[in-house]
Amino acid sequence: MSRMTAYQLNNLAEGVAEQSSDQKDLTQALRWSERAVKLNKDDLNVRTYVRLLHRTGARAKAQQYLRDYIAESKDAGKDASWLEHTLE
Repeated sequence: MSRMTAYQLNNLAEGVAEQSSDQKDLTQALRWSERAVKLNKDDLNVRTYVRLLHRTGARAKAQQYLRDYIAESKDAGKDASWLEHTLE
């Protein structure tokens, strides 16, 4: 159940991120994305979350969160290197 909810929240947040530049919309999308990450911390949810952090002005937090996530993934034996260029 929580994976489906996380998937739906992430899709909603990603759609807003792609279609809006309004900070109020992006802030709401960031809340949805943060909830999706809490429910299911996977590559796609994290990518959306850091992109929204970056677009709402929290660039340093986005970069640090992404670096930490990639390091955690590598420690767990997963390859998340494709995310390294998310904020470029």
